[in-house]
Amino acid sequence: MYKYILLFALALLTSCNGCQEVEVTHDNFMPAAETGSIGKGVDILSVVSRKRGLLGQACDLMPAATVAGALGIAPQAVSTTNSTKAGADPESTSCFYKWDDPADLFNVGIFVQVMKNPYADQEEFASYIEQMVSSKRDIGERSQEGEVTLYKRFEGFGDDGSYSTEGGKYFWRLGDQIAFQIAFNSNKSPDEQYRIARVLAKDLTENYLR
Repeated sequence: MYKYILLFALALLTSCNGCQEVEVTHDNFMPAAETGSIGKGVDILSVVSRKRGLLGQACDLMPAATVAGALGIAPQAVSTTNSTKAGADPESTSCFYKWDDPADLFNVGIFVQVMKNPYADQEEFASYIEQMVSSKRDIGERSQEGEVTLYKRFEGFGDDGSYSTEGGKYFWRLGDQIAFQIAFNSNKSPDEQYRIARVLAKDLTENYLR
C-alpha cells in the first residue's frame, strides 16, 4: 500500500501534462563557501547497530540551551515540546523549540526532526532517505498555493543535504539510514537563519553520532 501511495505522490510532483503552469522559485541566497563535512562517510550502519536502531529523543539530541545559544538568548527563554509519536521505536523523533520575540512572529519557533527510512523493510524503497534529500533540489517542494521552491545543496553535514532560506528548511542525511530536518517559523534574515541552522546542524549531527 505504501508503495502505491509514494509512487502516486511522486507522479503528482513530476507530471505536468495537462497541468497549469507552476511558478518555480529559486533560492537566491549565496552563503560563504564551506569546507569539511561533519558525519560524511561515517559507518552509519555501525552507528545504527550500536544504538540498536533507536533514534533517541530529538529534544535530548538538541538541548534547548544549544538553540538559545545560537539565538543569543537566555536558555530559560526557550521552551520545548516533544512531538515524537508514542511507541518504543518510532520512525522519527521531533521537537519544537519556542521563545518570545516581539520583533519576530507571534508563534516564532524551530522544528527539529530525526528520521529513519519508514520503508526499510521494502527493498524497492531502500534509497528512500537519499531520494528524499536530493528531491528537494531536483523536484523542489510544493506549497499549498501550488508554488514550487527548488532547494540548494546544504554543504558541511553528512553525505548530502538540501536547504532553502526562503522555505526555511534544512535537510541532510547520514548514508541511506538517517536524515535530519531543521525548519524555521521566523522572519530572520537569510544570513541569520543560515548561521543558526549551521550551529544547530553541527550539534544535532555530533550528538546523534555519539
